[in-house]
Amino acid sequence: MRGDMGWVKEGSGHPDSEKAVSGLEDNQLSEIVQTPAGFHLVMIIERRPSLKRSFVSMPDKVAQSLITEKSAEYISELSERYKVVWNLIGERQAQIEKQ
Repeated sequence: MRGDMGWVKEGSGHPDSEKAVSGLEDNQLSEIVQTPAGFHLVMIIERRPSLKRSFVSMPDKVAQSLITEKSAEYISELSERYKVVWNLIGERQAQIEKQ
């Protein structure tokens, strides 16, 4: 039982949940909805229009999206080009440092 889902963009949920809320009025409880995550009761507490933001107003979000999108391919390319050894600091590394 998680409770409040926070703000959810229309069309971004499970199709059965979307169907359940499509005709709900604010503060009206849905019928029981079954999804792969379990059984749910859904209620729309508040609605607000989505914000349209310009590309220019979101440089950090755009940059992070591009980094996320391209990083796996870039790391794979580097691994093929150079001998890459990944060392993660963890329990084994801590034991080596103690010696």
